[in-house]
Amino acid sequence: EEHLLGPLAHAQDLQTGPVQRERGGGERLAKRLVDAGHATVLATRSEGYERRSEVLFQVDPGRPEDYERLLDEALPAGHEAFAGVVYAWALDVPPPGADPERFSEDARTLAAENAALLVRALARSKQRTPLVLLTAGAQPGPSDAGLSAPGQAPLWGLGRVVALEHPELCCRRIDLGGEPAELEWDALARELLSKGDTDE
Repeated sequence: EEHLLGPLAHAQDLQTGPVQRERGGGERLAKRLVDAGHATVLATRSEGYERRSEVLFQVDPGRPEDYERLLDEALPAGHEAFAGVVYAWALDVPPPGADPERFSEDARTLAAENAALLVRALARSKQRTPLVLLTAGAQPGPSDAGLSAPGQAPLWGLGRVVALEHPELCCRRIDLGGEPAELEWDALARELLSKGDTDE
C-alpha cells in the first residue's frame, strides 16, 4: 500500500508532507486524499511540539526547530523526501472587521512569518519537496469586487519570493473562493494529485 502524507504524490518512492491547518480546510482536504488512497499527516498549532499519532503532529508555530523536527519525524523510514507540503494555516486569518487586533496579528504570523519558517526548514533540509501555499479569497476573481480575505494576501507575496529564491521547492500558490464549497475541495484534491507546472 502506498503510504503518503498528503497531496502531490507522483512517485511510489516519494512521501507527501504535512497538510498544515488548524481546523476546517485541512481536515477536508486530508479526508479527500485519504479516500484517494494517500495517507495524510496533519500539523496543528499548539504551545509545544508533540507527536500525537502517526498522522497528527502539534507544533509551536513560532519555533523554527519545530518545523525541522516535523519534517524529520513525519517522514516514514525508508523514504528520502516528501512528495509535497501544503501550507494552509493562512486560512485561519479572520475577516478584517471581526477583530481588528487579531486580524493584524494573524495576518502577520499565519500569512507570513509562520510560512517563512516552514520555507526555511524546507530549504535547510536535504529533501526537495514541492510546496503549496493555500489561501481562500486572497486574490480577486473575474467577477470579484474586492478581496474577501485580504489578510491572507501576504502569503502570495511570500510565495513569489520563494519561487525566485528557492526554485527547488517548486512553490505553487492556490487561491480558493472566499467560502469554499465541497466541490471546490474535491477539485483542489484532484489538482494536487495531478501533475501541474504552473505556480499559480
